[in-house]
Amino acid sequence: PQTFSNLGPGSHTVTVKDANGCEKSASITINEPAPVTCNLSTPNPLPFCSSTGNTFSGPAGFASYAWTVSGNGTLTGGQGTQTITYSVGASGDIIIKLTVTDANGCQATCETQFTCVPREHCSFTQGFYGSPGKFRGETALQIIQRLITVGLPLVVGKTSANRSLTIKDGTEQCINTLLPAGSTPSKLASGNFTMTSSCASGQPVKNKRWQNVLLGQTVTLSLNVRYDPTLAFFELASSFCTQGASGGIVKFTISSSVLTALTNLGLPQTVSGLLELANLALAGQPTGGASLSNINNAVDAINNGFDGCRSMVTCPLTKAGVEITEYEGESITEAPTDYALDVNYPNPFNPSTVIQFDLPKTVIVSLKVYNIFGQEVATLVDNEAYEAGQYAMPFNASGLASGVYFYRLQAGEFTKTRKMMLMR
Repeated sequence: PQTFSNLGPGSHTVTVKDANGCEKSASITINEPAPVTCNLSTPNPLPFCSSTGNTFSGPAGFASYAWTVSGNGTLTGGQGTQTITYSVGASGDIIIKLTVTDANGCQATCETQFTCVPREHCSFTQGFYGSPGKFRGETALQIIQRLITVGLPLVVGKTSANRSLTIKDGTEQCINTLLPAGSTPSKLASGNFTMTSSCASGQPVKNKRWQNVLLGQTVTLSLNVRYDPTLAFFELASSFCTQGASGGIVKFTISSSVLTALTNLGLPQTVSGLLELANLALAGQPTGGASLSNINNAVDAINNGFDGCRSMVTCPLTKAGVEITEYEGESITEAPTDYALDVNYPNPFNPSTVIQFDLPKTVIVSLKVYNIFGQEVATLVDNEAYEAGQYAMPFNASGLASGVYFYRLQAGEFTKTRKMMLMR
């Protein structure tokens, strides 16, 4: 047989002649395969920055697919198939490249390049929730009232540990009144309390503000994850940067002890895990090695990090024309330097009031209530050891007659007595 090569596409005639001079002709047609083409489109919608589980599909009908994902993207599944999954980092362009092979073994390569959409989260500070301010047409109080409903009260601390505070529908104005909280971060007062219409919460109050900054920050974060449910899934890191509409970038830090504590306790490294850690701290439960101050600072970083809706961005060393600020965190008041027994609030009262006192160091504490005849009518603290800090003890006078009563604090060598009025 004779082999012919380098024949181009089209019709060809072949004539053969034998030794006797006989000829035979035959016609053949060579069809050139259609060229292999590969086209990739920009995904619509674009993926969110710092996201996973994104999908991308190539053209159909090929025998094999070979993908590469680079830049701000990482291939996570689907290699060799028409559709892949990929994850996206905090910022930067994603480059997706595909080589396809058809049934004839012919190949073509194509690629696309696109950016991600910054994922915006929305939060507020405890200062906003405690103000008459507005955001997108709603006052802070209206937002709180929308987030706390009859079937969805807000609970901080742990009822199982007998240290909790429940804020129900109808008492939302108390959050607006009691925030922003100050003083040092501490556990809640012992007992499962429910906010009353007069804003009695069983917790230390001074100048109508909670005197437990961790309580204020945890209430604030609890509201924020209701306002923006996606915030609960934000993955924590030792540092992160956010950018607001004005363009300024702010860098926030979270103590490594907090991240380690989440691991030690089997909690997710997300805002939801951090909120659970804060509630454990308020309840006086083990915190996995993290201090109350570091937990408070981490919660504060989230509340401030997305304040008024901000987007997650890569933390740059420098960026032309953009101000980069290091967030220094909320200032925290030091522990009391002196003993004090404050005037109960409210006073006069019916039937409940709160008695507050300050301790500069760990001492044995006794707090009792007496009638005008000097007879003891209630024991609120019975010779128990209390650490330095500010405390609030609720007193319910149900069953007692109207009149004047006295409450007496004995803390170590410190003793003080004050008068209160029960008016029915």
